[in-house]
Amino acid sequence: MKRYVIDSERDIRGFFTDLHFRIRNAFLPEDDLATLVDKNGNAVFSKAEVAYFDELILDCFVFCNDYHLDLHEIVESVQQELRFNAPVESIVCDRKFYFGSMHRQAYAGYSMRKCV
Repeated sequence: MKRYVIDSERDIRGFFTDLHFRIRNAFLPEDDLATLVDKNGNAVFSKAEVAYFDELILDCFVFCNDYHLDLHEIVESVQQELRFNAPVESIVCDRKFYFGSMHRQAYAGYSMRKCV
């Protein structure tokens, strides 16, 4: 499994680009990776990969919070560059959300994006 270090927006973009190539569909950073299946109904990621990627996604949220970046905008731009359609749920305004994994719920108060 490839190892990632999240120290820049470029690192975030690279990580989500790799995830999109594995998933082959648009998704949101707070989506539960354990529930994603391929066209044959098989899990896209192993339990170990889900745990590792969940930690990295949390690192992405923390980095974006620290540097006043919007992770959803970064992911949406990656999806556009890769020609994936963004899910409808990506248009969310100033609500609190909860992550699929227990260890990520500590950061559940992170506000997504404010409506204009």
